[in-house]
Amino acid sequence: MAERQLDAVGADGSRTPVFVRIGAPVPDPLPGGYCFCPHRIDGLGDDAVGGAFGVDSLRLTVDPASYVALRPGG
Repeated sequence: MAERQLDAVGADGSRTPVFVRIGAPVPDPLPGGYCFCPHRIDGLGDDAVGGAFGVDSLRLTVDPASYVALRPGG
């Protein structure tokens, strides 16, 4: 759904490319579940796919972006 390349800047001024990818929201398959939005951050050491749950798809497009901004080292 969305992809962005950013630069992480270290205390010494060094720059490391970071790629942020946010997938399209999908309904949670569990009964009564919310929506799920996968996201992945490559370049900060932990390149695992994460996800966010929310009550609707709009919320899910905002939450992963906030997660990137608040993540240590991000």
